[in-house]
Amino acid sequence: MSETQDPQNRMPQGNPESVVTHTDTPPKLDLEGSKQQLFKLKLSLPGKDIGGDWLCLNTGGAVAYQNYCVTQGSVRQFRSYVYTDGKTYLYDQDGHWLSYETIWNMLYMSYWNYAAAWKIENNRLIREKDGALLTCRPPRDWPLSYPSYYLSAEPQSEYTLHVEEIDI
Repeated sequence: MSETQDPQNRMPQGNPESVVTHTDTPPKLDLEGSKQQLFKLKLSLPGKDIGGDWLCLNTGGAVAYQNYCVTQGSVRQFRSYVYTDGKTYLYDQDGHWLSYETIWNMLYMSYWNYAAAWKIENNRLIREKDGALLTCRPPRDWPLSYPSYYLSAEPQSEYTLHVEEIDI
């Protein structure tokens, strides 16, 4: 049965509005000398194997998918950045910002202009804009993508992940 015929395996569509959140100059980041604590996000889904334990960058697929966040790949090491709006944004060891795309709400690492505000509460990673939670659904069958568990931000469901911030 194809993915579009199976509502249990179909990803919900996101809001098609633009995800651009910042038009100002990106903050200057000291990726090497920062005194702010680096951390990783440990992921779990009780009773289910999600193929890995960390929020990672997809390194096994086609170039078009390599900025997407998955549970297996290159583990992201984050720092928090509190912007002038008082909200927290997460950037990784390469200076990329945690964001999402609006068609499927899939998480990816991008430029400052697309950075989304996040918070961790009650072991959930929450998108500030709309309260969507970090979610991990069964692998998608995208052309040329490495079979992996892609991460998205969605309303609470059986696929909502438990998130733990682990200092490095």
